[in-house]
Amino acid sequence: MPQKYYVISHTHWDREWYYPFEKFRLRLVSAIDELINIIEKEPSYTFYFDAQAAVIEDYLEIRPENEKKIKRLIKNGNIVIGPWYIQNDFYLSSGETTIRNLIYGIKKSVKFGKCDMVGYAPDQFGNISQLPQLLREFGINSFVFGRGFAKFFINEKGELDRVPPPLEFEWIAPDGSGVTAFYLVQWYNNAQRISSDGKQAASDMEMLGRGLAGLSKLPYRLLMNGVDHLEPQNDLLECLKNASPYLKDGDTAVQAKMHDYVNDAIDYIKKNKITLPTERGELRYGGDYDVLRGCYSSRIKLKQLNSELTGRVERILEPFASMLEISGFKGIYPKDELDYVWKLLLHGVTHDAICGCSSDETCRHLLDRYARIDEVTDFLLKSLAEKSVRSFLSDFADDDTFVIFCVNTLSTKYDDVIDLVADLPDDFYENGFDLFSCDGEKFDYVITATRKHKADVISPLNLPMSVPATECKLSLKVKIPPYSFYPIYVKKKPENELKEKTNCGFKKTNGIIENEFYRISFKPNSVVFTDKRSGKTLENFITITDEADAGDAYVFNGAGEDVLTFSPFKASGEIINLGEKPLISCIIVDFKGKIPSGYDFNEKRRKTETNEFRARVTIELKSGSDIVKIDYTLFNPSEDHRMKLKIKTGITAKEIYSDIPFDISVSDGSHFDPRTKDKAIYAQSFAFIKNPSEQAAVINHGNCDYSLEKDGDITVTLVRSTGVISRLADFSPNGDVWESAKENQQKGELNGVLGYLRTNKELTATEISRKAERFLYPPYFYFTSANEARLYSGNESLQTTTVKGKFFKNNPYKDVKPKVCSPVVYLRGDVETSALKKSEKGDGVVLRLFNRAGKSERISVDVPGKKISRVNMSEKRKYGGDAERFESNVLKGKIVTLKITDK
Repeated sequence: MPQKYYVISHTHWDREWYYPFEKFRLRLVSAIDELINIIEKEPSYTFYFDAQAAVIEDYLEIRPENEKKIKRLIKNGNIVIGPWYIQNDFYLSSGETTIRNLIYGIKKSVKFGKCDMVGYAPDQFGNISQLPQLLREFGINSFVFGRGFAKFFINEKGELDRVPPPLEFEWIAPDGSGVTAFYLVQWYNNAQRISSDGKQAASDMEMLGRGLAGLSKLPYRLLMNGVDHLEPQNDLLECLKNASPYLKDGDTAVQAKMHDYVNDAIDYIKKNKITLPTERGELRYGGDYDVLRGCYSSRIKLKQLNSELTGRVERILEPFASMLEISGFKGIYPKDELDYVWKLLLHGVTHDAICGCSSDETCRHLLDRYARIDEVTDFLLKSLAEKSVRSFLSDFADDDTFVIFCVNTLSTKYDDVIDLVADLPDDFYENGFDLFSCDGEKFDYVITATRKHKADVISPLNLPMSVPATECKLSLKVKIPPYSFYPIYVKKKPENELKEKTNCGFKKTNGIIENEFYRISFKPNSVVFTDKRSGKTLENFITITDEADAGDAYVFNGAGEDVLTFSPFKASGEIINLGEKPLISCIIVDFKGKIPSGYDFNEKRRKTETNEFRARVTIELKSGSDIVKIDYTLFNPSEDHRMKLKIKTGITAKEIYSDIPFDISVSDGSHFDPRTKDKAIYAQSFAFIKNPSEQAAVINHGNCDYSLEKDGDITVTLVRSTGVISRLADFSPNGDVWESAKENQQKGELNGVLGYLRTNKELTATEISRKAERFLYPPYFYFTSANEARLYSGNESLQTTTVKGKFFKNNPYKDVKPKVCSPVVYLRGDVETSALKKSEKGDGVVLRLFNRAGKSERISVDVPGKKISRVNMSEKRKYGGDAERFESNVLKGKIVTLKITDK
């Protein structure tokens, strides 16, 4: 059968990798300038820009004068971009991030002229199971990819052999939706350069075609002309013309667009009624250098910051602003500012940036970008609170009242101990104060710490000033409904009451702490954990392990060395009592030990010289909480090694369940290539194991590299030290190292927080996820005065005219009367939410929810005074009409997007 060769001229453009962004951008400018020159000489020339729109944005910041020309070339199809904004890592970024990547990518591509709707992801280090559903929701029916499909088996000779992969198959998401997948088995540079010698070019194409023939049911062959960061081949059309006379009879070779190949392939499959094989679940098969699992723990600080700040936007900032919009604060949602924040977040999750397999300069710039996101999101949260807080206050708040304005931005109630901060003027603090709920009920509370300082007061209309104040850290038990606003009033004690302040600080204990669920104690070199409900006691509850890592930023390599295990050598205990009952209690345990200073790559063994590491782990229990908080500080003195925290579960299990975007991954290790040096499990926020009578989960905030040990213990990586980006596949000694990255040794102090949950009843993945969410994202709070003129108004003008006094902005929301201590949105059903945000058109609010509970779930959504309709993820298609209540069965694995608008 005649073959047709589709030659795709392209570049795989990592925005930042072994060079930092600005250096790569200057290369990008040169590449696009050269492309423009080629197209001016060859008007039919087309070039595929890695399915990204950000490259055009980056280029035009340097060449703004070329905007009209670029838009014309995109509209004409000479330059092909979209549907992605950037090529994000699908695991190390949230599911909502992948959705926003498509939203912004399509929007930007259309703005620049045209969007190509092919699901192209050539180099992501594995592909999440829900990607087919996400793509179909945006009208994309194809997926072209390069990693995650390397399957192996033991052949008749007892040797490990690769399963011949189909080039085309149907990839099905958990909800049953699917895309036609095309596997780049020869990689995305199989025709990196076409020879100018026509005979040689034809021979090369036929060789590539023969290599694909046994794997494909189609007469079409995809030839990828390009690779990472290469400029276009300027003589390609001439080379193809030269090759044409030497091709076999009937064969053709054309420069094509990716959608030409995909559309022709899908049409051929349909017309010829070809049944393709089916694949379900994740595409994360393969060995060390197939899916690069070492990236889960390379430069862990980047993962922690991305988890924290993405969570702040998705779980706090956007829901807070949306709740205000629903409550009548029209126009308060900072959509332009949040679009800017999302742009920064997306820039940080490109698959080489967030993976930590980049140069030191690149990672330093990423840390700075996260610092900027932190600043912007903190400012936006405070601005929302300041603009709205006084609309929520009752007459109970007089001019002498301060307010701690709490907002539960999650879909479940918060019934737990909360830690708050009140920055009180000294005279107010010294006289003593009480806390009251929105219903006027007095709270029992504890001051856990105080700090005297000068509080800065910044006003938009008055000069800055500072006020002598006492910062009080408070702990109290609260019950805050889901999606609700909850002011806590701070009032002076009455004159006739004793002005005795609540005791500050912790009380020492004898090394035993407990709450309703657990008892934790310390005996020489061992933390002892007891589950009160089951009665099971576990010694050596936490230990630290250390092992060699002769690998690189991509891949861990233990090099066959023994694993060292360290137990704590001392402990101290502290308790905060509320009356006679412990409110918060903790045990602080210290570790130290000698570990090798590094790895000798010439001798292929760990060095004999040693350094002393130190670690401090704080294990905290809160009254009424079944989650143990594990806070750690580790000082890493050595190189080329990996340290883990090992948590004993006492549960024998062969499988570990972990959350991935919109789904649960189940791993028993069978999908690994047996030669894999590290069988790491990725967990976005939590992983758990279970048997018929017990269940244990470990919650993380960016420490996403897990493993299940043979004895049922769960380990979480604290640091993985390597000094190079890559040692190449044979782990060669220093002479063959590619790209040094000394700062990836991560020497010095490292910090993190984990949670541990144990139960003797089976919880669904949704129930665990909700507990993890409440642990990681407690209610947001903002402290201020009920009377803005009382204290925090700034200094009077110092001008010499007659205008004096302090000035205040008009409050556009003074007539808004929102609900207090009551849900803004009512959601019922065993489902989770990923977004509560402003709609893309700005004409309502979008609530996105998903079902990974394992079965179909009946849900209902009520938003008093609003109407609700179902839309697709792009928010451009509406399903059915509007209703005052949305009720539906949500299928297993289904992601549902709802739009909330005014009646």
